[in-house]
Amino acid sequence: MTEIHKPAGPSTVRRVWLAAGALTAAAATVAALALTSSGSTTGPGGTTTALMAVGEPLAGSHQQAVQLLDSIADTAYSVNSDTAPRGDQFVYVESKASSYGIVQNSGGKGTVHFYGPTERQLWLSVDGSQAGLLEAPDATPPLPHQSLDPVTQPSIQTPTYAYLATLPTDPHELLKLIYAQTKGKGHTPDDEAFVAIGDALGGTTAPAAVSAAFYRAAALIPGTELVPNAVDTLGRKGVGIAREDSFGVRTEWIFDAKTHEFLASESVQAVDSATLPNPSNSPSLSASAQQDVTDPDIKAGTILTSTAVITRAVVSQSGQLP
Repeated sequence: MTEIHKPAGPSTVRRVWLAAGALTAAAATVAALALTSSGSTTGPGGTTTALMAVGEPLAGSHQQAVQLLDSIADTAYSVNSDTAPRGDQFVYVESKASSYGIVQNSGGKGTVHFYGPTERQLWLSVDGSQAGLLEAPDATPPLPHQSLDPVTQPSIQTPTYAYLATLPTDPHELLKLIYAQTKGKGHTPDDEAFVAIGDALGGTTAPAAVSAAFYRAAALIPGTELVPNAVDTLGRKGVGIAREDSFGVRTEWIFDAKTHEFLASESVQAVDSATLPNPSNSPSLSASAQQDVTDPDIKAGTILTSTAVITRAVVSQSGQLP
């Protein structure tokens, strides 16, 4: 699982454990590698596998995916019409997250293990000027009252609400900007652009017009498919939009079928034997552990990462509940 705040290096298999832009590189490394191991079973070779439902894309369904994204964009534009939050307020996101991570043993060898599901509460400064807050007491080690650095240089991959409000609402212009900011990250520009959009949509709150533009920009990326029957880690049923990257990993966004509410984002192993990229250039890992790790026990259909959104709101101060 790649680091969230650190822009360098490949980043295609997910920044899901914490919202994009939330952590410093050091804190992101700790969080990505230290979720509580629960709710899972041990597979061959000691690797753990998640017990989660997996939606199957509908073959040849790109046009259906485009139509669904367009409908979701219409819904996003028509809702969330409340007054924009003030710069001194906070976006609150409550979620439950799971992921595979790389664990370094005493000999310096990196191995892949599944962690989660872990509940988290996140407060992100609307304009990025104030320190954020993470409450994840079930993490290992526990992360209660974890202060998060202010976001002084927001971007597509480290967004604040105030930054998202400045983005173009024309989907072609927005996608061009996303390609420019994610250039050199991920395995292909389309791979990284699709994931970056999902991270922004799932990790924070955006103005209605920008949310709609994100969905329409995603519809311009080739390879998207419809998932007519998707289920997230909380057991909520819905419809999904999926795209398989050049890494053999399928990113899936799950929405409520009636309201089009964004429910969850998942990364699913699409082929047997996964190669997972390590947090790039992490100072806490040895040189050998910084290389991609291949685990033949991760089979097709395994959920590599999952973030299910429970509550999103705007509050006046960090630590305050909606």
